[in-house]
Amino acid sequence: MQEKLAERLQRWYADLEANCNRKVMERAAAIVDSTLLADARFKRDTSDLPSIPGRPEKPAFTPPSDSTPIKPILGTKGDSLK
Repeated sequence: MQEKLAERLQRWYADLEANCNRKVMERAAAIVDSTLLADARFKRDTSDLPSIPGRPEKPAFTPPSDSTPIKPILGTKGDSLK
């Protein structure tokens, strides 16, 4: 009877220790991950990114001169609108 009790206590302690180790490792991994992410964000180098170019200047535009006389498209004799 004492042997079975000692064996059960030993298993319980082993399970308790394994559970505590697992919890500690999970918490440590979460802390390390968040620390690495924060460090990576802080050290992110943006100096190699090209700057945004400015707007180009508006080109000088002179409209072409139109010297052709205005004529009706449809002839006056066969015009169906009259």
